[in-house]
Amino acid sequence: MTGRDRNCPKTGRTAPGSAVIRHDTAFMAAALGLRAATASCFLAAFSAILLLATAAFAIDVTVHTRSGVTVDVLVEVPDDAPALILLFEGGGGILSPGSMGFAHRAYRHFLRNGIGSALVGAPVDITGLNGGMSPWFRESPKHIVDIDRVIATLRRYYKLPIWVLGVSNGARSAAAYALRRSNRIDGVVLVSSSTTPPNGDPIHTLPRLKAVTVPVLAIAHEDDGCQGSPPSGATEIAKAAVASPQAVAMFFSGGLNTGRAPCGTETHHTLFGIEDQVVSAIAGFITAQTTSDAQESAVRPK
Repeated sequence: MTGRDRNCPKTGRTAPGSAVIRHDTAFMAAALGLRAATASCFLAAFSAILLLATAAFAIDVTVHTRSGVTVDVLVEVPDDAPALILLFEGGGGILSPGSMGFAHRAYRHFLRNGIGSALVGAPVDITGLNGGMSPWFRESPKHIVDIDRVIATLRRYYKLPIWVLGVSNGARSAAAYALRRSNRIDGVVLVSSSTTPPNGDPIHTLPRLKAVTVPVLAIAHEDDGCQGSPPSGATEIAKAAVASPQAVAMFFSGGLNTGRAPCGTETHHTLFGIEDQVVSAIAGFITAQTTSDAQESAVRPK
């Protein structure tokens, strides 16, 4: 990850499933609007304490997943957050300060809506697409293991419902995990999903999508110009998730479409310019499902 202060102390073990918790100067500056010079190693010494206290402060966590492999996660959880959402960026899924990808931009919007955010990067051993994850890797057993380790690490510190969200290629990560691990998450959000891809299977026809047993929210822009993610795909996903207690397709309009490529950033494909509206709707859906689950648990016979 770029921008890390190599002089800051690191703590933690290196076995799979362990984590190194750090303060990351570049991401702190980008996420919090600070100058990098103000993000000092003094705060690094207290990163673990901040994480344990679930303070609303950005913490960079390196999770050791498979042997010799790490995944970087930027996590921040507001006080009294009803849930924590894992965000998987499109393209190769690389974490990059200043990125205009939807997941990077949505990170701060979720925090403003009171939802904990965890921006999950690509594993260090995968550099196939734009320096990161290919669509095929996102559906692989190795990727599922990586996400398993990330979630297990976060659950050590945050006793919250966990949702996964993916945008564009990142929707493959979220969908693949929901297919195989519905018992480990509380819901899935698929944004601008790849339902008519030039290569690989459409998301709504992935094996066992009909067996996903958590709430499913499919998001699309009415004017998405990316050939692989037509707006109608959101409806197809909601229809395919027949075992989900709540499968909903939401459509948005407006915003800006100034990007150079229809499947790239700063376009309708990435809901550019309407992030606040989209994230507010997602947060409302998550909160409603979390409240519903809590009420059901309260009345369920012991």
